[in-house]
Amino acid sequence: MRIMKFVLFPLFFLIISNIYSQNYCIDNRFSEKDYFKVYETEKSSTISYGLADIWYNNIAEPNYNTFDIAFPIPSEDPLNKKPLVILVHGGGFLSGDKANLGDDIIEFAKRGYVAVSLNYRLGWDGGIQPSTCTGDPESLARAEYMATQDVKAALRYLVENAGEYEIDTAQIFIGGFSAGGMAVLNSVFTSQSEYDALHPWLKNELGGLDNSTNDIKVNYSIKGVLNMWGAIVDIDHITASEKIPVASFYGTEDQIIPAESGHIYGCTDNNYEIISGSVGITNKLQELGICYQLHTNTGGTHEAYEMEYLIPVISCFIKNILCENCTSGYFTYAEPECSEIATDINEPGLLEIIQLYPNPATDHFIIHINDAEEAIIKMFNLLGEEVFIDLQSIAEGYFVNVSHLPNSMYILQIKMGLLVTDQKITILH
Repeated sequence: MRIMKFVLFPLFFLIISNIYSQNYCIDNRFSEKDYFKVYETEKSSTISYGLADIWYNNIAEPNYNTFDIAFPIPSEDPLNKKPLVILVHGGGFLSGDKANLGDDIIEFAKRGYVAVSLNYRLGWDGGIQPSTCTGDPESLARAEYMATQDVKAALRYLVENAGEYEIDTAQIFIGGFSAGGMAVLNSVFTSQSEYDALHPWLKNELGGLDNSTNDIKVNYSIKGVLNMWGAIVDIDHITASEKIPVASFYGTEDQIIPAESGHIYGCTDNNYEIISGSVGITNKLQELGICYQLHTNTGGTHEAYEMEYLIPVISCFIKNILCENCTSGYFTYAEPECSEIATDINEPGLLEIIQLYPNPATDHFIIHINDAEEAIIKMFNLLGEEVFIDLQSIAEGYFVNVSHLPNSMYILQIKMGLLVTDQKITILH
């Protein structure tokens, strides 16, 4: 098990940088914990971002595409701009709805983000059922392309209307589940020319990737991608120039999406596309020197992780990027901890005046501080939850009673003036 520990900026630098740009390195906010109460958030539903034709059995039917959005109530929030998190539902391009993620976008809003879940066009000839490999691969490619068009249209709409929703367009993070993950990855990494090389007939039939569903013309950039058991149509569409971090989540027993590269559903006999899944994407990012995280549920099936795991982990992945400290790694079940702003543990001069002993501790330990400088001391478990400690001032520093805490490793945070350090301490009764 690996702990997601985030090393962030010194406070004095944050104060200076905030003069010039919005600073999101804020204690507790955008982290694994709630920052706002649910009644301090607001949700609006079924907002249209465009109109497009659904093609099913060669019949076109107009379809309004919509999204739901959740955010902190402006009167409760000192920030007038916030990072945006977009979630795209799964369902094999046949089913699913933005409402399935309604509670989840509220969870992100409680952490301080603007959060969106969106619908996109569905429908293809899956045969008896997709896993039987009796469907029409051409109609599947059409469904993937339409979903990609819609994701890009939603991005354009949200950027165009960013002021209404207090979105910081420099901080956009987008993720999807399964089919939604494919639509997201393709929308971020696959250009029109690259799609044309794969399926040249799609543009002629359905229009371009960047001018369908709505006619908004804006530029935008993506700061990070969240890939929940999705895939990309061609791994070589990820290039070094893009430098977009990706966090991927997958189960080793997934029978729908290949871990590295292969046919969707394992359908080798019916010209189904060859796609690249989470392991292949991670390997490519590692090769290119782009920040990545791969969360692997050993024995997990297609829907590898529950939202109770994903939301805090995703929040910490995003916060790490917001604080310009994206950390690559491989995880099974991570324990996210990113609520506190901390300097590097090797901050020059700070450790020279602090000593911590004994470590491991039994029922107490002592924090020795040279010159007995005043300090603010907090302690957190590996879930990032602050735990109560009994602090008693003594001549050389502090006597800390931890006899009531269970055996485990903890993070001790010590602040003195503008300097902050985190140290690990183990309790073994």
